[in-house]
Amino acid sequence: MQARQVKVVTSFAELEALRPFWEATQWHPGADYEFFRMIIQSRGNIISPCVLVMLEDEQPVALLAGRLERSQMKISLGYATLLQLPVRQLILIEGGFMGNRAAEVWEQFLKSLSGLFRQLDAKRLIVEQVKAGSAELQSVRRMFGRSRSSAMAGESEHWLMQMPRNWDDFLKSRSKKHRYWLKRLATTLDREFSGQWDIKIFTSEDEVGEFARAAELVASKTYQRGLGVGFRLQDEVIQRMRNEARRQQLRGYVLFIRGEPKAFWHCFAYGSTLYLASTGYDPAYRDYEIGTVLLMRVFQDHCGAKIENVDFGLGWAGYKQRFGSERYMESSICIFPKTLQGVVLNGLQGAAVFSAGMAKRLFKRSQLAQQLKTFWRRKLESRIKAPSDTLAETSPNL
Repeated sequence: MQARQVKVVTSFAELEALRPFWEATQWHPGADYEFFRMIIQSRGNIISPCVLVMLEDEQPVALLAGRLERSQMKISLGYATLLQLPVRQLILIEGGFMGNRAAEVWEQFLKSLSGLFRQLDAKRLIVEQVKAGSAELQSVRRMFGRSRSSAMAGESEHWLMQMPRNWDDFLKSRSKKHRYWLKRLATTLDREFSGQWDIKIFTSEDEVGEFARAAELVASKTYQRGLGVGFRLQDEVIQRMRNEARRQQLRGYVLFIRGEPKAFWHCFAYGSTLYLASTGYDPAYRDYEIGTVLLMRVFQDHCGAKIENVDFGLGWAGYKQRFGSERYMESSICIFPKTLQGVVLNGLQGAAVFSAGMAKRLFKRSQLAQQLKTFWRRKLESRIKAPSDTLAETSPNL
């Protein structure tokens, strides 16, 4: 048996030969071959794919998928950006470790990364979403040390929910008080908007445009839009949803009041997991908890189906804590070259992450964190202009 060797692939022509192995071993939607290809081809700042392939007897046994791109290294404190530096970086994508995922395979891939800085002229390498306390994270820390590696930001919560067998089991898993609260939400809508509200579900490719326009009308009013995050009507998003629809994965939910969209959930199924990709609600209807009403419909529709888990994604939110059954912490890890510049950049980033973490802990102790978040979100919502009925910025691909 020949020794294992690692090959670096930077073109789709070479990747096509690996496609059968890739698709047979892919396990995460972020590293799905078609999605990976779409992202590479749609983003102007991406230079090329960059995939490490482990070969044994000239046959692939493992992959580590990534992309080489031009970006900005942001040194931030909370919502404020203190410094931006242009960098050429390698992103190892979430879920991109495929095939033989044994610890020794991971470590052999890590050993190969050091040589890529010079080969790719990269100033930073990012390993996306590594679980806290995992063997993968310990290997990165041991191999590169604190002088060359640091978290890209503080650790984020990641919540999952095990899907009950049926809706009755879901309700039984809630406390009596919680069940009452959930039932009261829909009852309140019926009382205030009798016969004037309904929920529509979008799953087919020819419905993508209608769903995207409805979601944009809602998202344009949210505080997430003020932060530059969340759902946005862009070509990449439309392509993604069309791809989901073609594979019968798309689950687009919109709650309408008086014929106008007021809340949405963009969800998609991948394997036995339902992923909640984005959401939003009209802040004028905050008191009615319409986002939760819509989420209950999502859960109800998938109880007893092939879905075993719901992935709420990154970050804290009240609904995740209320409905989640499993939580873990994770963060993206940055690795820098063994140069003076690399050490300096790592130090700047580490200092910013440390300062942000200290501020967050102090806010929590003083019980001001949530109050400040709420104040800031309300302020962002008040600054957002009402969306145009014609959606002038509508994607040309709709």
